[in-house]
Amino acid sequence: MVHAVSADDSLSIQNIIHSRRLHSVYQAIIDTRDLSIIAYEALTRGPIGPMQSPLRLFDQAQRCEMTADLEFLCLELACANFRAASTQKLFLNIHPHILFEPQCKALLLNSIDANPSLAPHNIVLELSEREIITNFDAFQAVLQSYRDFGFGIAIDDLGAAYCGLHRWLELQPDFVKLDRHFSQDIHINHHKAGFMRGLIALCTSTNAELIVEGIELREEAELLHSLGVRLMQGYYFHRPGNIIGQRVNVSSFSNNELQALKTPIEAHNNITALISPSQTLNIDTRLDKVIEAFHTQSDLNAIPLIDSNDLAMGIITRRQALDIYTREFGRELNSRKPIRHFMDTAPLIVESITSLEEASYQLTNNISEDLIQEFIVCEQGRYIGIVKTIDLLRTITEQQIRSARYANPLTLLPGNVPISETISRLLLQQANFWVAYCDINHFKAFNDVYGYSQGDAAITVLADVIKAHCDTTTDFIGHVGGDDFIIVFNSKSPESNCAAICQNFQQEVLCLYDKKALEDGGICSSDRSGNTTFYATMSLSIGLVHPDPTKVTSAHAVSALASDAKKEAKKLADGGVYLSRRRH
Repeated sequence: MVHAVSADDSLSIQNIIHSRRLHSVYQAIIDTRDLSIIAYEALTRGPIGPMQSPLRLFDQAQRCEMTADLEFLCLELACANFRAASTQKLFLNIHPHILFEPQCKALLLNSIDANPSLAPHNIVLELSEREIITNFDAFQAVLQSYRDFGFGIAIDDLGAAYCGLHRWLELQPDFVKLDRHFSQDIHINHHKAGFMRGLIALCTSTNAELIVEGIELREEAELLHSLGVRLMQGYYFHRPGNIIGQRVNVSSFSNNELQALKTPIEAHNNITALISPSQTLNIDTRLDKVIEAFHTQSDLNAIPLIDSNDLAMGIITRRQALDIYTREFGRELNSRKPIRHFMDTAPLIVESITSLEEASYQLTNNISEDLIQEFIVCEQGRYIGIVKTIDLLRTITEQQIRSARYANPLTLLPGNVPISETISRLLLQQANFWVAYCDINHFKAFNDVYGYSQGDAAITVLADVIKAHCDTTTDFIGHVGGDDFIIVFNSKSPESNCAAICQNFQQEVLCLYDKKALEDGGICSSDRSGNTTFYATMSLSIGLVHPDPTKVTSAHAVSALASDAKKEAKKLADGGVYLSRRRH
């Protein structure tokens, strides 16, 4: 049925579209683990006045049967004005019916090609479904054609209008955006919190990322963060505008919240693994009571001293205490004095998140002439235990010996055995981790033309690039051999990191080619059949998988998943990242 349209309505929306009197603003989508901006959603605004509202714009366009024209202009302008890091995604709102339009895909691809910040793999089509899809089989087919180009798919406003759980399960989107109704006042509504836990579990089982919209209060953000929600969007973090950046204000979350999500890889490598139980005493304890403690515990070498709030204030060693107590008149003068008068007020204290390597560095750079036998470990100043120096040095030495035994001789990165052990440990812990399999494209041709020495240089370049884009405190980098590398990600944005690794490697490796090869864009070499073939300059393919530890039981199975993903990545024309949807 066609609605009656006034001349003014028609003229207004026609003028706006034909004169392109629209502009795009962008609202950040935040990864709350480090407050980085992983994506922006493009939002359309009309000219100042009654038509500035996008709801009014689309209402008028629908009445004038110009919805497709308006949608296409919005998409074009959103892509044209987007300026961000190539690793950040752009979410584009689009009505599902517009995807059926024959010119839609071509317009999108042309708009992306015109912007060097964009590629199909960092575009997410956000399906705004306010009308029911009548031919779902046809829609699935159209949607798959967009997926084949690399576009991501998001369901918008889950829980509103026709967008329900059944649509989620049928479409299998990459992202699910939850309607703001479910986040408002969630910190005081335990029913909403319980519902959120169920959605998080469903996201895990369907391999979808949950984005919670409408965050306006700190309390809402912190409650969602504690439940395990990683991605959020709302005025609390960022209002729509033209400003594009990498992070939001780091004061948005307390340190307690951000440090609460310690990772399994990190925990295995930090100082807490070496903590020994030890008696503590209050700083107001009398010296004679301290001496009594040393006498009754012959193996006690030092006693950490804390205040009434469990804050670490100092340490007293057996030798220090006995030296004071056994001096002439030492017992008579000092036995009833509190130990705070005699303690070491500047002991070595490290935070619980400190890596073994950093703790070793702090220990060996301590200005004391005497080797410290124990040091204190705290969590934000509160005492949690001590570590014996001998245990730290022994562990570091064992790690170095083991790393040397299994390391690749060229890059000195861990080889197959440590890679398998790391993955096996994470599976046993049922940890949330990603595995990336990296392989250089056209490496054999380069190696044949330039020789093994330059081939080794290319491998070294890749190793350095991977290290630069990984967090070595949480991620594991392994060198399988040749030009094959494995990364076990436990950090924030594995897909973004992989995309950055591909891009950076393709740039850095150009320095290994001669001038003619750079001018030609590649080299000629013999293929496996002996035919002379032109090979473009080296690029990188990465297969990325997200194993389900409840269904994958061995490192070998994870390796097979990663290997299959790498094979798919090798099919990409110019290299890049292939994100596998298989989890087991």
